[in-house]
Amino acid sequence: MSVRGRRVQTAALLLLLLRVPPAAAKKGPAGGHADYRKALLRELGIPGVNLTYGEGGLLQATQGFKPGELVLVIPPKYVLTVQEALGSGAGSLINRNSRQLRRTLPRHFVLAMWVLYTKHVQKRKTDLWYLWLASLPRFDTCPVFWGETELRMLEEERALKRSRARQRSLSDEYESMVRVLLDAGMEEDAGEGVITLEEYYWAVTVVSACSLYFAEDFPVLVPLRLRAHPYGAAEVSARGWQA
Repeated sequence: MSVRGRRVQTAALLLLLLRVPPAAAKKGPAGGHADYRKALLRELGIPGVNLTYGEGGLLQATQGFKPGELVLVIPPKYVLTVQEALGSGAGSLINRNSRQLRRTLPRHFVLAMWVLYTKHVQKRKTDLWYLWLASLPRFDTCPVFWGETELRMLEEERALKRSRARQRSLSDEYESMVRVLLDAGMEEDAGEGVITLEEYYWAVTVVSACSLYFAEDFPVLVPLRLRAHPYGAAEVSARGWQA
């Protein structure tokens, strides 16, 4: 069993550089999941003087930043790579049943199963990762959730074909791989009927919408939503050293 793409050593730190223009200087209304905000403050020291937690689960700047200025540093335990996901409880389940899965696993599948395992099996309700997942929206405005009537509203033929192909691909993954893990004990641990096809759609959307990238083929998850920030773009870089 393998995961698509190159192998990269886990970074010791994830540095997030947020490019925020002066228009973002206004402090937004506090909103979102209260327990998640408390966990952010406890674990990462934010929201702080220059950042606040705004509506929609996004960090919001309370002042302007210079381009490329370092905003915050995230410790390694909150930087999840595919390799680390494979070393977790979800990864153990995948490895134990690897002979029944595809020989080459898509990255999004590995990370999505980690998301589902963390949310529905581990359920450590004071853990920042769990609170982050619980605070995320359903993302059900994405075409992967749409029925045939809604899909036909897409006037662009290529967009329609891509959306249908995406649904078919994820549905096949659910039936051929997710169901294997559910039948191997994950469904009993999570609860019958909890991890549905729609819930797998959601987990994959979390991965696609929230991942940051050290490189094009090296996605990582962090318990923050920066990629879709309305006022700026997040850039990431890794700094590591030998122990």
